[in-house]
Amino acid sequence: MDVLVRTGFVARYLPVLFPLLPNWYLAAVGLFVFDLTMWTMAVGMAVITDRFIGKDESLYR
Repeated sequence: MDVLVRTGFVARYLPVLFPLLPNWYLAAVGLFVFDLTMWTMAVGMAVITDRFIGKDESLYR
């Protein structure tokens, strides 16, 4: 790792590997939207499962 630091590899390629690192607010907003989407899908799937599949006893026979 010391060789990479001395040759300037990290300083040259770190913005390429992590383009959102300076824009931490964009990463935070994207993570929040992704988290909200995942929670909405999880709650929606739980409601659909409980409402339609949970009441139908023929699926468990």
